[in-house]
Amino acid sequence: MFSSLPDPRASNTRHRLSDVMFIALAASLRGAQSAVDDAQFARSKRGLLESFLGPFEPPSHDTFSRLFRRLDPEAFGQALPASATSPKPTGKDPAGAHRRPKNLHPATHQKMRLGR
Repeated sequence: MFSSLPDPRASNTRHRLSDVMFIALAASLRGAQSAVDDAQFARSKRGLLESFLGPFEPPSHDTFSRLFRRLDPEAFGQALPASATSPKPTGKDPAGAHRRPKNLHPATHQKMRLGR
């Protein structure tokens, strides 16, 4: 899913971009709202994640934070399938839908900035 996403990090990175993105996506599905949450998820679910990603050293919260600060929002939006970014229409706007929470996970924040 993230193979077309350009890696904004230096060439001497320790973690594959696709691994970090997969972990962040899985963590956000489990309720992660920050880079610290992503890193904690990677450590606590290491065995499970290794069954998908192969052996890896869990990324630190700094790794997640740096990646999401440098990630191009347009490229990120293009890398996600439309079904992952478009909520199912209900015909009603939820109360407060026009307001945006301040403490969002970086992936969620990027999606909202792109209007997806």
